Amino acid sequence: DGRVHLEPELKAIIEVRREGIESRVKGLMTKGEFRQAVILSSEEQEKAKQEAIVKAAERETKRLHIQEERKRIEEEKKEKARLILLQKEKSAAAQRNQQNLERQEEETRRLLLYATHGYALACMWRAVKTQRHE
Repeated sequence: DGRVHLEPELKAIIEVRREGIESRVKGLMTKGEFRQAVILSSEEQEKAKQEAIVKAAERETKRLHIQEERKRIEEEKKEKARLILLQKEKSAAAQRNQQNLERQEEETRRLLLYATHGYALACMWRAVKTQRHE
């Protein structure tokens, strides 16, 4: 007769599962969570469709806003990192300049010291020479 003949045990399992599913669906429908499963009139379908479109647009707008916010935060992080790197470079350059200045001052002191000693030695040498001639 075109019907599928099932084993009695299999029929019993299917029946229990069907009843369990039906009771869960009924429970969900009474809670109002399963309203979309109910067949709506064409006017209600159009209204539901419009609401779905509005909700989808709101979700997309929110998603884009979040995406833009993440992008802005990422750009801020990059800018902060760039500024920190620039500050470190400036600090390193200032330290190098300070070291160069200190080195130049030390060289100047040494040259002055050599010049002073050289002048004193020259005077003493002249005095020694003068005493030898006398």
